[in-house]
Amino acid sequence: MYNYIALSLIKVKNIDLPLRVKIKTKSGKDIKNRCIYGESIENRTNEINERLDFGHWEIDTVIGKRESSPVLLTIDERVSRKRIIIKIASRTSSDVRDGISKIINQYGELSPKIFKSITSDNGSEFSELSKAMPFADIYYAHPHSSFERGTNEK
Repeated sequence: MYNYIALSLIKVKNIDLPLRVKIKTKSGKDIKNRCIYGESIENRTNEINERLDFGHWEIDTVIGKRESSPVLLTIDERVSRKRIIIKIASRTSSDVRDGISKIINQYGELSPKIFKSITSDNGSEFSELSKAMPFADIYYAHPHSSFERGTNEK
């Protein structure tokens, strides 16, 4: 019936229909004002992009079935494909920071040599990466561009 009205086959206007007036059209999200936490992935050096040197990592979180359940924090090295996975309480920036601190404590003094740079997405859980790893270069991928961190997304 609504299709017939839209095609003007019936002499009723949309304003006369109470349900049609209530339906609101979805507006596109304004991504211009999206918070960018740090340096863009475009500024990574060729050494990192071409996987020439050990110590450049990609980080992400893996969510289970429920949003409130614990999540996995995965960190993948780009050259050797070494993966570190730890379980954290939630997907908040403080829990991610605590998880990274556990990993840094495992490697001790070697951490600055092992973690030279980290690339993540623009999720709010990674907003405190520079505080958790002040010795590493932090890069953020573009929104909706999971292919820029292919090792971790796979």
